[in-house]
Amino acid sequence: MRNMRLFKNANGFTLIEIMVSLAIIGILAAISITRFQGWGARNNAKSAADELTANLLYARAKAIGENRNYIVKFDSANDSYKVLRAGLGGAADNLEKEVNLKGKYNVILGCNSTSSGPEGTSCPTGGVTFVNNELTFTPRGELTPLSEGYIFIIPSVDVGETDRNAKA
Repeated sequence: MRNMRLFKNANGFTLIEIMVSLAIIGILAAISITRFQGWGARNNAKSAADELTANLLYARAKAIGENRNYIVKFDSANDSYKVLRAGLGGAADNLEKEVNLKGKYNVILGCNSTSSGPEGTSCPTGGVTFVNNELTFTPRGELTPLSEGYIFIIPSVDVGETDRNAKA
């Protein structure tokens, strides 16, 4: 009898209150998961763009410092690019750096259906608008040929491989 009184006066939660609380937590978790699903992919694309920027600045600085041309060559088919030191007197170019975007960041050189460059520039097949898919920095730190262009980097989850191959 004495034990019975302890349970009557005890404060606690009913099973219904616990079930409602768990349902609310589940709904909030589902909402937050869907909001953050694309965050990792967008962050990878930004990281890849930051590394590309750093490598372009690296190639320019090396061209000035070594008084020779440096080339950044994009390979859209393999979602990669290389930084090359131009060979002198017809010698072969020397590989300085190679970055595989898909392997490192899970991003590709390309476009999705909503991609467009500044001022409405259309997105090219392969995601690079530079002549011959390369940039050459001269010993004066200038690009040759003098041209403007764009490089499109998107998360590979935005464009399926079958969709991408169909556009190529």
